[in-house]
Formats: sequence, C-alpha cells, structure tokens
Amino acid sequence: TLSAAAALFTLGACQGKAADVSKEDAYAQLKSALTTTVETNELSVSVRGNFTSRTPVSDESDGSAASLSSEENKGTIDISLQMKTDEERKITAQSAWIKLLDENDGSGLILESYYKDKNAYSYSNFIQESYSYAADQAPDTFDPSDIGIEDFSASVDKVLEVVPEAKATLEDGEYKLVWNVNNDNLNQYIEAYLWVNSENTPATEEQVKEQASEIAKDITVGGDTSLTVKIKESTITSISVVFDVTYQGSRIKGEGAFEMSVKNVTITYPEGRLEEIKQKAEAER
Repeated sequence: TLSAAAALFTLGACQGKAADVSKEDAYAQLKSALTTTVETNELSVSVRGNFTSRTPVSDESDGSAASLSSEENKGTIDISLQMKTDEERKITAQSAWIKLLDENDGSGLILESYYKDKNAYSYSNFIQESYSYAADQAPDTFDPSDIGIEDFSASVDKVLEVVPEAKATLEDGEYKLVWNVNNDNLNQYIEAYLWVNSENTPATEEQVKEQASEIAKDITVGGDTSLTVKIKESTITSISVVFDVTYQGSRIKGEGAFEMSVKNVTITYPEGRLEEIKQKAEAER
C-alpha cells in the first residue's frame, strides 16, 4: 500500500511540470509542424499585440540650436481569421479582420470580411471608406496545400542551423521552444533572416556574416527580447514575441502573440456589425 501511494504521489508530482527535451527532438517537432499541411475543415488564427515607438526629432522652433527630443507613438495590432469549409474546400462561414490602430485616437487601417448564410460583407478604410454587401454570394475556396513546402523546408533547416539553440521543454504533450535575443547573439538572428530573405542574400556564408555584422552595428537589443513557439500534436498552437529594439536612435518596444486552432472552431461575428455593413453598403448604391 505504501509503495502504491508513493508511486501515485511521484506521478502526481511529475504531471504539469515541464521537462527538458533535446535539441534534436524539439527541432524535429518544429520542422514537422512548419512543413506539414494540416488537413482540416476549420481554422482559427489570431494575432494580438501592442507596441510603443520613440523617434528622435529636432526642435528648431525657438530659433536656437536644434535640441533633440523624441516623439512617442503607441499602437495595437488585432488580426483574426475564423473559417469553416466543406469537403470541397469551399468556405461555408468566415469572420476575418485586420486592425492596425493608434492607441490614442483609434485611427489606422481596418479591413473586415465576413461570410454568413451565403451572404458576403466587407469593409475597408484603406485610402477611403467603402462598404460592400452581396446576397447569395458564391463561396471562395481555401486550400492550404498550395504552399511550397520544399523551398520552405530548406529555409527552416538553414535558420535552425544559424540561430542559437532554443531552450526546449515538454509539458502535458506540448513542446515549448524559447529563443532569447541579446546583443551578443544578434548577428546570428540577422544571418538567419538574410538566409530566409533569399532574394537579397549574398552568395557565400562569409558575405552573409559580413552583411549581418554591418546591419547589427545600428541595432541595440533590450533585455526582454524573445520568441516563444508552442507545438502540440504536430501543430503550432501559439507564437509569442517580446521585443525591445533600438535602431539608429529610434526605439520600438512591445509584445505580440499568434494563436491557431484547427479543432472545435466556433465562428463568431461582431454583434450588429454585419447588419451595419449591409445598411451602409445599400445606402452607398
């Protein structure tokens, strides 16, 4: 009885605790998640974040020598996509928006697109405001298999080869990989970016290192800069980033999070928004 109780106690103590995993195991999970097309008829993706930027400006209004001050801007990022399709990849329901807004006055870019009961609704304030509504609209097709996996797989291999090793753990079936960025390893992350951005990448590794060093001269990284990726059942469930970067005197600081689900997705629509778009679209005709 005592042995059984001790075993149960040990098992309970281990549950819910993150265990370290090897680099090879963690990177295999990451590459599989990045390069494998998930077969699903439902998808939910969201990106939420906020940032503060400070840019130096010269003040010569008093007629004296220019004094240096800073201009501060705060913004929010809100991107959402919820979607369901039938067996032929035809979209049956969709709720999507992109909102890049100034935190102070709410101004900024807004794009919205909804599909419900075969009716399509959309709004955009890009250049000018426009509303659109179409009844009995033919559905669009969504097919994630169009992504070029082979080229992307090669990029993943190169990035994982160049960047510093991630801190990798496993808890309740979920892998967690954390990359911390600092001024000592910044060059490696810039090199990884250059390899992914292949159109502007020099021909040799030595040239890439030289270009990365040249770029890094103008960048200073704050203490809280990191990237965290979580993977469960061979699917990336979330990516979060915290950043504090100064470039040529301008500083941007903030955080953002990406979350994705391919199961048990419920389509939600902003209350009253679809009817509002419909009425304004019909009034513009």
